[in-house]
Amino acid sequence: MIKNYLTVSLRNLFNNKFYLFINVAGVGLALATCIVAYLNWQFGHEFDRSHVNADKIYKVQVSKASDQGMTDYGTTPLPIGPMALNDISDVKMFVRYNNPDYIIQRGENVFDKNIGFASDNFLDMFTYPMKIGDASALKDKKKILLSTEMAEVYFGNTDPLGEILTLRNDDDEEFPFIVGGVFEKIPLNNSIYFDAITNFDNYLDITKVEKNDWGRFIAATFFYIDTPEQATTVNKLLANYIDIQNEARDDWKVTEYEMIPLLEFNKISNDLYANWINAGMHPAQLMAPPVMAFLILLIACFNFTNTSIAISSRRLKEIGIRKVMGGGKTQLIIQFMSENLLICFAAIILALAIANYLVPAYSAMWPDMDLDVNFTQNLEMYIFLFGLLVLTAVLAGAYPAIYVSSFEPVKIL
Repeated sequence: MIKNYLTVSLRNLFNNKFYLFINVAGVGLALATCIVAYLNWQFGHEFDRSHVNADKIYKVQVSKASDQGMTDYGTTPLPIGPMALNDISDVKMFVRYNNPDYIIQRGENVFDKNIGFASDNFLDMFTYPMKIGDASALKDKKKILLSTEMAEVYFGNTDPLGEILTLRNDDDEEFPFIVGGVFEKIPLNNSIYFDAITNFDNYLDITKVEKNDWGRFIAATFFYIDTPEQATTVNKLLANYIDIQNEARDDWKVTEYEMIPLLEFNKISNDLYANWINAGMHPAQLMAPPVMAFLILLIACFNFTNTSIAISSRRLKEIGIRKVMGGGKTQLIIQFMSENLLICFAAIILALAIANYLVPAYSAMWPDMDLDVNFTQNLEMYIFLFGLLVLTAVLAGAYPAIYVSSFEPVKIL
C-alpha cells in the first residue's frame, strides 16, 4: 500500500514539474528563514547553559532609589563576596570578576582586548574547558590564560605556553604575565566572555585597592548556592550589608541587594545600569525573527494550497475512477498528504542548502552572535526539522487534500 502511494505520488509530481518547482522553491525559502529563526532563538535560550553548575549560580546586584523610582545596577561592592561567605552558611562559594579597560601586548603587537580578573576558584564554579595547559594556572598570580582566538592572534600555530605577555594599565605601568593555558572556544552566548583572564589578586595589586574597600565596585560577584530555598534566605540576609555600604559611600547609597539566577540574568541584563559583563539578547531580537519566519511560512503555505487546488482539475478522472473502484476518502487524503510530505521534504533539503549561506549572513549582522548550522553538535535540530516538516505538510496540504478528495465520482465522470 505504501509503495503504491509513493509510486503514484512520484508519478504525479514529475508530471507537474513546474508546480513542483514553484512549491519547493517557495516553501524552501520560507523554511530557510525558519531555520535561521530557530538558531537565533536557540542561541538566546542557551545563554549561560554551557556551565555545568549554571542552575546553582546567582549573580548579586544592587538597587538604588532615585527620582524615577528604583534603579538596578549590575555592579557590586568589592568585599561583599568574602564577607557573605564568612557570615552566611548557605553561600558555599563566591567568585569576584572584573574587567577594567587595560591593554595587553607582545613585543610590538598591541591590542585592546577584554581582560578579565577572577577569583582563583573561578573555574570551579564556571565551566570553561581547557585546550592547552591546566586550569590551576589561574591560581598563580604570575600567569594568564587566553582564549583560543587571542592565542591565534598573538602566537599563530605555535605553542603559547611559557610565553610572556605584558599588561599595561591606565598609568602606562607594565605588568608581565606568563601564558599558562588556552581555553577551548568560548561561546558568545555567555555572560562572562573574555579574551584573557588572570587571578583577581592581580587587579588589587595593579589598582592598589584594599580588598575590604566598600567604596570600590566591580563588574560582578557570584554566589554558589545549592537550592532555590537557600537562595531566598541568602537574599534576605544580604540586607545586613546595606548600612555598611552606605557608610562607606555617602554619595552613592544602596537601597537593597538582590540575587538573580544566572540562567535568568541574560533576560534582564539589557535593562541594568552599569552592566559591565556580556549582556543577553534583547527580547525584540529574540522574538521578532520567529514571528517573522512563521508569517513567511504561512504565506508560502497559502501559495502551496492555492496551486494545489488550481491544478486539482487535472486529476479529476483519477479521483473519479479510484472512488468507483472502491477507493475511500481517507485513502485519497493519505495519497495527497504523502505527495505534500514529499514536496515538503524536498523543500527542507533546499532550505538547508540556503541556510548554509543565510545563517552566517544573519549572524554577521550581530557582533555578539555566532550562529552555525551544525548537525553533529546540535541534535535538537533534527527534532526541530521533523516537527517543521510535519507542520508545513499539514498547513500547506491538509485543506487541498480534504477538498480534492471530496469530489463526487458521478459529477466527475
